[in-house]
Amino acid sequence: MPKSETSSRARLLIVILSVALPLLAVFMLWWQYAHPNFDKYSAAIEAMRTHHISVDLQGRVDFSKQFPGLCPQDGMALVTYLDGSEFRAVFPTYRDKDATLAGLMYTSRPLQEDDTIPRPSAIRFDQRLIRVGSYGGLLLEKKLNDHWYKVSYKIH
Repeated sequence: MPKSETSSRARLLIVILSVALPLLAVFMLWWQYAHPNFDKYSAAIEAMRTHHISVDLQGRVDFSKQFPGLCPQDGMALVTYLDGSEFRAVFPTYRDKDATLAGLMYTSRPLQEDDTIPRPSAIRFDQRLIRVGSYGGLLLEKKLNDHWYKVSYKIH
């Protein structure tokens, strides 16, 4: 092969890789965000279900020692116990210093209409709020299955 043909193929390969690799990285990040791994929360949920955790007056649970890495940043989750063995738990995936929060909410039973309240909004009549721990206005963003939801506070 002539030298110019080899160098043009090398440049084409570099261009293809410089486009394909960032696209693959973005796809992988989106896939991880859109399809969270619920299995990593099962031991923490069982500890909440059996009351083998300490909860403060604001409904915060410190998982930094018992389940390190489960809740990024400060290791704190939120829990609210309902009647009997039923509870709701929020595992933050993002938290900012001004109480802004995004995360995954687990409910031990499917949510009912009276578990939530409508969000006061002039343009979004379908959004609902729920209380977990000291967060009284968590926005239900997306139902993932009967027990898991994406929630946020002060993001929208």
